[in-house]
Amino acid sequence: MAKYPANLAFLEEMLVATRSKAFAKGWKKEEATLLEVAVEEAVVNIIQHGYKDSEGEIELHFLDTPNMMIGLEIKDKGPPFDPSLLKGEYNPELSLEDREIGGNGLLLMKRILDKVSYRREEPFNVLYLEKSPKRA
Repeated sequence: MAKYPANLAFLEEMLVATRSKAFAKGWKKEEATLLEVAVEEAVVNIIQHGYKDSEGEIELHFLDTPNMMIGLEIKDKGPPFDPSLLKGEYNPELSLEDREIGGNGLLLMKRILDKVSYRREEPFNVLYLEKSPKRA
């Protein structure tokens, strides 16, 4: 488990850790990049919406998973927020102007990842992300 300040200045470090884990599991660059996009979306949301202007920490905990799968818990102490309560489905036909504000990042994450789940373990929000690389 690694702890980082909840600050955008540390985002790249978190993404490097994610990329390193993917490469250590034998992932191709394209798949690792997709995982990074999902992690970036989650972390930026925590920093901007969870902690807002306050200080805090984000914990990344890569779980021991079988084969090439990656399981990652992202923990923060921001206000409780269950992303599964957001409504709406991704509609690629809508222009950016016609889309509702908020929730699009979660929809993107759900398209990229095999599993996204949330639980509250006081005092933490725990966001679980799971992905296996796609193979032809």
